[in-house]
Amino acid sequence: MNGSKTAVARRLTYGLVLAGLLFGCNNSYPESKHIVTLDESNFDATISEGVVLVDFWATWCGPCRQQGPIVSKMADEYAGKATICKLDVDEAGAPAAEYQVSSIPTLILFRDGQPVDQFVGVTAAPELRQAIDAALAK
Repeated sequence: MNGSKTAVARRLTYGLVLAGLLFGCNNSYPESKHIVTLDESNFDATISEGVVLVDFWATWCGPCRQQGPIVSKMADEYAGKATICKLDVDEAGAPAAEYQVSSIPTLILFRDGQPVDQFVGVTAAPELRQAIDAALAK
């Protein structure tokens, strides 16, 4: 029985490591200094101009913690080109309600205040890059 539990635990660990590699999730990646923290007072002004990616998240959300390092990498990669933001839905619920965010993590890509793309669930870095690059090209 213990051998079976050990084998299951080992497969689960390998699965989580593989998922981390596939999604670019390295939970040791530091929070980027380029991430803008949004709340209800600065949300509208921040999304109103240029290309802005907003990560709707919460501290208690496991998948959000997986998404965090990916968002940090995007903030570093797109510094000066696009604005990468995080909005804690528990602290600033109005913007989440306005954009009908019912599952987290949800990432919404805005261009000049208008949503142009949306991702629900943990989203890999290449998919986010493709969307941000397309929004920047317009």
